[in-house]
Amino acid sequence: MGKLTEKVSGIKGKWKALSKGKKITIISAIIGTLLIIAYICFSVFRTEYAVLFSNLDSKDSGSVIDYLKEQNIDYKVQGNSIMVPKQDISKTRMETLSKVDFKNGSVGLELFESDSMVLTDFENNVKYQRALQGEIELMIKSFEEVENCKVLLKLVEKDTFAIKESTEAASAAIYIKLKSGVKSLQDNQVKAIVSLVTGAVPNIQRENVNIAVNDIQLVTDKLFDDEEDVAKGQVSTDKQREMINNKEESMKEKVLEILKPVYGSGVKVSVNVDLNFNAVQTDSKNYSPGVVVSENIIETNDKNKTPDKTTSSPVDNNLSPVVVDGEGTSTEYTYKDETRNYQVPSVNRTEVEAPGKINKINISVAIDETKAKLDDLSRLKIEEAVMSAAGIDKTRGDTVSIQGFVFADSKNPLMDEAKNQMNSTSNQNLQKTLERNLIMAILGIILLIVMLVVYKKVWGKKDIEEDDVGLDEIMESVIQPKGREDKFEPIVFESETPTTHMESEVKKYAQNQPEQVVDIVKSWLAEDER
Repeated sequence: MGKLTEKVSGIKGKWKALSKGKKITIISAIIGTLLIIAYICFSVFRTEYAVLFSNLDSKDSGSVIDYLKEQNIDYKVQGNSIMVPKQDISKTRMETLSKVDFKNGSVGLELFESDSMVLTDFENNVKYQRALQGEIELMIKSFEEVENCKVLLKLVEKDTFAIKESTEAASAAIYIKLKSGVKSLQDNQVKAIVSLVTGAVPNIQRENVNIAVNDIQLVTDKLFDDEEDVAKGQVSTDKQREMINNKEESMKEKVLEILKPVYGSGVKVSVNVDLNFNAVQTDSKNYSPGVVVSENIIETNDKNKTPDKTTSSPVDNNLSPVVVDGEGTSTEYTYKDETRNYQVPSVNRTEVEAPGKINKINISVAIDETKAKLDDLSRLKIEEAVMSAAGIDKTRGDTVSIQGFVFADSKNPLMDEAKNQMNSTSNQNLQKTLERNLIMAILGIILLIVMLVVYKKVWGKKDIEEDDVGLDEIMESVIQPKGREDKFEPIVFESETPTTHMESEVKKYAQNQPEQVVDIVKSWLAEDER
């Protein structure tokens, strides 16, 4: 116990002997060390969680939590996310997906698996409608852009044998909530959803499928108007302009694809396309050679002999009378009647020419003559290449114009040389500036290092000198304070001996520094106990 007290006293004495700056440094170091140790312990022993599933339906979330409880898997719920230890995230996710049946708020055809009792026709129809709605919801929710959706169907009523003629057409109303960051669906995506619904629901037309997205925006409004207009030969002005631009850009790209490898940036192409947006319908009827379907032939041969004097009617004359001899007249005739019935095949042909037929194409090509000289042979080659690439038909009135120019942004060799010299001079000046700044920075760093070394040496010695201050110097500073420069000889009433002088000095020290005296006495007592 005495040794412990002695050590504590020694530590206290050393602590009190330290300067204020050193005390602050030691305390800061201890606190920093403790904080580092605490952080390391927290990092090592802390369980790091990762998201297993997020934004699940309430029923699906409950099913997942029940499964985790059954498997004694540690988990925690944070907002809309279910989190498990990170080291087991992959294994837990695979097991959960294989064991838990996710419905995402929708129930499909598995509705028919729940009841075994016989249902009425009405109940069966309602159940079928709910199951079909659930299947469509699950199908739409599987899309990457969709967060949630709701489907309502109006099916065609059926009687026992056939669809009632008086019933209305089937229809579908769909609300889709998109994920954050997805503003809207594209037309082709909406058409895909409509196509899936019309394929899944019997007797439903695409115009009876209504889809609303996020901010109650009806995305199916006028979705198929363009297709219907084209089928009817009616194309809006905007659609016409779009078709013309697409055609012109396509031809321009084809021409540039051939000329750019030769002339680079020294070629410009302009295309003007005239399209015919009139819908033309042609009806024609073609007849093929007839085919005999029935035939009736009657042929009669007759031969008669009459006296010399006979009378004949005009009809008999037409039957080719023949005189045999002088005694009488022999008459022979042939009668033939042919009747044929033909069936003449006919082909009715109706041709509807879609709007957008090309009436005329005009292409202008400008070549920078500073890049290449444009002679007659070059013009001919360019013209043939452009005609082949763009499908030019001169019988239709198409034209190709090729001209040589000096482009405004073309480079002049003298200007290029002057510019290169300026760039070279500028680069040299920049390099010199960088070198000068780099040298100044290096000199500054060296000077800073020298100053730090000198500072460390000077102040390091002072710290060492302060550390070497012992108890004797402290007592000396107390006995002879530095602030008292003037010394006065005490009045001696009695003769002073070395012993009395020492006693008086000790008394003074005890009066001025009682704590130090107590520590000294305690240390003496501790030595005596040893």
